[in-house]
Amino acid sequence: MSFTSRQISSKITFLKSNWSSSSTKSTGVEPPVSVLFMPFLGAKPKHHKPYLKLYEDLYSQSGRRVEFLVVQASIRDFLSISKGKDLSTKVLDLVSSEFDPSSKLIAHGMSVGNFLHAVNLQNDVDNRYQSKLHAQIYDSPVYGGPISGGGLERIVDAMVETALSNTRWKNKLTQKIIMKGARLAIIPNAAVFDNYITQFLSKSTIAPILTFYSQNDLMIEPLKYEIVIQEWKDKGVDVCDCCFEKSVHAQHIIRHPVIFKQHFVKFLTDLKL
Repeated sequence: MSFTSRQISSKITFLKSNWSSSSTKSTGVEPPVSVLFMPFLGAKPKHHKPYLKLYEDLYSQSGRRVEFLVVQASIRDFLSISKGKDLSTKVLDLVSSEFDPSSKLIAHGMSVGNFLHAVNLQNDVDNRYQSKLHAQIYDSPVYGGPISGGGLERIVDAMVETALSNTRWKNKLTQKIIMKGARLAIIPNAAVFDNYITQFLSKSTIAPILTFYSQNDLMIEPLKYEIVIQEWKDKGVDVCDCCFEKSVHAQHIIRHPVIFKQHFVKFLTDLKL
């Protein structure tokens, strides 16, 4: 991969493209495309590579630089209000300090990464994050409606199952125990989580959206999400939605690589960032 890497913390990595930069006589070197990449729970660098390759293929030939903040949230960042807010605060500070001041930001979330984006939108009290935001990619969002309206079980169970899938605690009994404990941890904060969801739905209107999901993904209720998509469109948001009849949560790029890349390239090319 054509990127240099610098570890900022155990959860955050900064990447910069190392291909030659484009320039023009009138404007000099173009500002880089800045990407806040927030992968799914438990993702490793090997899981990041197909997405980094998409950006490399799109921008390297033209010499457009790309820089990434890769933020790997944990299940504790989701279940704990304070930990989630602390991580978000760190991310917002890094977006301001690490990215080129003149660059345009792409928020690229996968699964629980979309939740971190929601927390960022909520915590962005000085509008630094939103003013820089020019595109949003929502891959495999976990959505079942408001927590208070029954969305709790789908979200929590999906998060726990994903987090335990590659560990020695992945047996069904352990999953049930942890799921029950996770639900009990969230119930007292249901109003806070619902506020995050509300902020995500309302503030996503600030920038164009590309979203991937599937009809058979157990972590989303497609009909409810399609209502959300239509509401965004009704408000004038440029939304490109790609729904696969059959696919696997957070693996759409693996199961449908050609269609995924076509939508990705068209979306970002049309935006002319």
